[in-house]
Amino acid sequence: MKHKKDLERPTPESIAHYVQRNASKARACLKMKMRGGAGAETVRETDYKGHSIVVRTTYRVDIDGRPFMGAIGVSNSGEVHYHGVPNMKFSSALDLIRTVIDVFPDDFKKKRSGGGKTSGRTNGMSGMPGMMKRRAKQTR
Repeated sequence: MKHKKDLERPTPESIAHYVQRNASKARACLKMKMRGGAGAETVRETDYKGHSIVVRTTYRVDIDGRPFMGAIGVSNSGEVHYHGVPNMKFSSALDLIRTVIDVFPDDFKKKRSGGGKTSGRTNGMSGMPGMMKRRAKQTR
């Protein structure tokens, strides 16, 4: 193992080389994370009477037609939870999402379009950046 004094300081060239060498790995990770807007996968495992059981659960939630980007987890007892409302657990994902809307009502107000109709868009979880995926703006 090299001692601290033996390590070379990074240079702009060495950093550029590192980034170039690892760019494809970083892109692959981003694609996995962004694929389909799906949340994180929860994996639950147990053994039962000599059988190995693995249950993988992924929730894909849309609110007003927009993907909810918060990661919903599932406990071994089947209760769902979300870090935005800590210390709470729910018997269903629907109950959890109803609570998220109740706790963050300003983040889910529908915007008015020019014609007076609601556009179906929701604000972006302003208290928690990145929790709602933003739609691309349409050009006229």
